[in-house]
Amino acid sequence: MNSEEKYLLFERYCANELSSVELEDFKRLLESNTALEEEFAVFKEFTRHFEAVHQEKKDVEAFKKMLDNAGTTYFAKEKEKKKAKVISFPFWKYGVAASILVILGVFTFFNKNHPPEYKDFVSIPELTITERQSENKLIKATEMAFNSKAYADAEKLLEGLLEETENTTYQFYYGISLLEQNKHQEASTVFLSLYEGTSVYKYKAIWFEALNQLKQKKYSISKSYLEKIPSTAEDYKKARSLLEALE
Repeated sequence: MNSEEKYLLFERYCANELSSVELEDFKRLLESNTALEEEFAVFKEFTRHFEAVHQEKKDVEAFKKMLDNAGTTYFAKEKEKKKAKVISFPFWKYGVAASILVILGVFTFFNKNHPPEYKDFVSIPELTITERQSENKLIKATEMAFNSKAYADAEKLLEGLLEETENTTYQFYYGISLLEQNKHQEASTVFLSLYEGTSVYKYKAIWFEALNQLKQKKYSISKSYLEKIPSTAEDYKKARSLLEALE
């Protein structure tokens, strides 16, 4: 798929012109290609704000000047007309311009409503596993490490506890310790294992797996996990809020 075909596909998606089969194929393509997914997110944001950017003549000129300074040659060099008019050129070039913005790191020029971020939604639960009348020093040390955000230490201590017993509480907090260190693949293994089980952490685990994907900016995958959270789950409202933010 060349650049023009890619942006025409993006344009058709935004215009709701894809058939159901094409739409499913497109979603699968995004899920399997992180770079394409990020570029598509940029394209959507760009097109969303493009009309607003062109409302004022001076905004148009500022926009053109910014791209010209970046070395782009994708905008037609038209002379200013006496009457204010939106400049017309092939729509796929909007996508090319968006790609340039990604490369140059200036996408925030358009992004008034930035995509949701991990830090905006995550809330780390306190670890409280000390048993009554227990003098288990390993458990106490684990609690202290985790609750003080020493996640590397907590990871090792939780591994020690898991060697002694398969405990879903230990597994859940072990997954969070991995996530907070950006060990995304290992965290996914833990959270998805818990989700496939029947413990009380089943839906909390899939919520944190959705956050795990969000932290990696894998928005489509994050959405797919959020949709698995039922209305009876503790994190349902937060999941719906994040889903709306990802739309």
